[in-house]
Amino acid sequence: MKLLHVLTTLVLYAFVFLTDVMAAQKVIKVPYPDGITGEPITIAIQKFGAGPIFVNLHENERTSVEAARIVLEERGGLLVMLRQSGSRNITVEYRGEQFVFDPNRIFSAEGMVKALSQRTDDAVVDFVDALGTQILTVMAENSYSNKEVIVALHNNTDGGELSIDGYAATKPFRQGIARVSKDSRADPDDFFLVTNQKLFNALVKQGKWNVVQQHTASVGNDGSLSVLSGRYRVPYINIEAQHGHLSMQVKMIKGLYTALVTRIQPANQ
Repeated sequence: MKLLHVLTTLVLYAFVFLTDVMAAQKVIKVPYPDGITGEPITIAIQKFGAGPIFVNLHENERTSVEAARIVLEERGGLLVMLRQSGSRNITVEYRGEQFVFDPNRIFSAEGMVKALSQRTDDAVVDFVDALGTQILTVMAENSYSNKEVIVALHNNTDGGELSIDGYAATKPFRQGIARVSKDSRADPDDFFLVTNQKLFNALVKQGKWNVVQQHTASVGNDGSLSVLSGRYRVPYINIEAQHGHLSMQVKMIKGLYTALVTRIQPANQ
């Protein structure tokens, strides 16, 4: 997978907002190779003007996309959405067998094997590998510059395992976590996960969010976009909120824009 080549176009240490907003949209069809079939897979792109790259890999996490559109219409950014049949996972068939995989576990060889339940049919692995590369390529080719951050859009379930409480109960570095900041007023299901300490500090400084910083050196290689981004030093933020928490996720995205501006200010300002 030519991930390094793709990701090097996304490295950011500065960020500029522009006010030219155009929500143009296009849809790219993902090609199936001979022998592999399934419902059409597409990558939908909406451009709202210069800004971060927002990506939605789980189609059923609709609250996050709705929240992003609300903010991007005002602030600008690129929205990339993976689509198939409305579900969280992608489903394909090969030689009469069905393969179901999480599209946020396909950005490394290790992740792909786990995502495919240890089945290593070469044709399917090659297709999943190509899908991951195409997603990254679309992000890179449609970004407004080579200086963008990646913002992942996710939703979770009320009281599920994925929450700030789960991270807070984890010993630092044991499962790839460097720092955790929990706000007692915030819902545990609504939190940020970042790969960059400056972003962590900027969000915590706002005093109203749950924030987790991934520890790049110790995190397991699960094939997720966060792990890939961390290893190539691409600033990445996952905005995770409970399904239906639209107003909160809108506030979180706006808080991210504030944090992006804050973190690039000179230290003496």
